[in-house]
Amino acid sequence: MNGARSMLRSLHPFRLLALGAVAQATAGIGCTEHALVQRRLAERERSAQVAVSVIAKRESESPGNLRKAAQFIADDLRRDADSTTANVGEIEDYLRRDLQRWIDRQDDYLREAGRILRGQPETIERTAVILFL
Repeated sequence: MNGARSMLRSLHPFRLLALGAVAQATAGIGCTEHALVQRRLAERERSAQVAVSVIAKRESESPGNLRKAAQFIADDLRRDADSTTANVGEIEDYLRRDLQRWIDRQDDYLREAGRILRGQPETIERTAVILFL
């Protein structure tokens, strides 16, 4: 404390005046910043309260939504099972045609595999691998 007093006494009056002005300006800025900080904190708090109320509302509706979803899934599975049963002949035809297409294209697959392997293997496209499955 004594060192601070002697330092202040040794200051030129204009320097002391300048130091006082800087201290006053700094104190004023601090108050302004404090008010700004308080306003921003209040805004964030209001935003958080809104978010919490929205989440609480959604959570309160969840049981009903879950029941609706479960019923929708059950109905959808029932429709799929009924559709599959009703279309067994068409599904069988589709699988037969798909297998026949694969058998008929064996020469194409062999030719494409040879072309790829004779070229630069590092340039093989990922989708080309599907040809060999």
